Amino acid sequence: HRLAVKALAWCGRQNNLLASAGLDRTIHLWRPEAQRGGKPVVSGALNGHNSGVVDLCFHEARDVLFSLDSQGGVLVWDLASRTLVSRLNSISQNNFDIQRKVARMIVNQRSRHLVTATNHLRLQGVRPLDLRDESEKLVAHTGDVSVVLYNASFDFILSADRGGFVSTWSLATGAQIFKFVCVEVEGTLGIPQVECGGFDLSERRLIIGWSQGSVQVYNFSNGTLLHILITDSPSPVTCVRQVTYVRGKEVHINFMAALSDGSVAIWPN
Repeated sequence: HRLAVKALAWCGRQNNLLASAGLDRTIHLWRPEAQRGGKPVVSGALNGHNSGVVDLCFHEARDVLFSLDSQGGVLVWDLASRTLVSRLNSISQNNFDIQRKVARMIVNQRSRHLVTATNHLRLQGVRPLDLRDESEKLVAHTGDVSVVLYNASFDFILSADRGGFVSTWSLATGAQIFKFVCVEVEGTLGIPQVECGGFDLSERRLIIGWSQGSVQVYNFSNGTLLHILITDSPSPVTCVRQVTYVRGKEVHINFMAALSDGSVAIWPN
């Protein structure tokens, strides 16, 4: 952060993310377990506030993050797609409230309400938002789709766009099953983009090839990054596979990636 940090929120469950925000108006998402140079890896940033962010809270049941700024504005973020899904009215409905803008908020995880409060702690000054009956929202791709795969083991379609947004779809109903955003490739020139993808031999892991020559392996069921495979070339990855072969009495399983410069990278499983 460029300015003072005012709020932290642990976005557990399937995300395993720490959210931080402050006076620079930006919400940073961190993966504490992933370290580079002894420091946690920044997984992404959320921008949309017009003033400093003073409070954060996470709604476990709906997998959304609420952020409150100094002007009383509350934004709702879908963490799987890293998109802004709603803006809540920041004005209290209590006519006797002098300030009227929301000052604090908290999520009641048991009742699944977001409770916002103004500078008067009265019943009329508390505005609940019940998310229990809200239907699951379809989040579509916003960029060019670069990967479409069929998983025969679990009978679903997986799609990924060049920005790293991954979605799985039920083949029977067409409904969106799960969605997540790939961890950004750091330490590279330009904006990294997803070039290709594939499943491992068991069809339980997703392999993603990036435009900067790196390969990532994910658990597509929860979006967890399992491995980062680095090549010596900055050229785009054009094809990724996991292959098995027998040499003597030993069975070898390797990850392989073809790059646009004509090279092929091989990693042991």
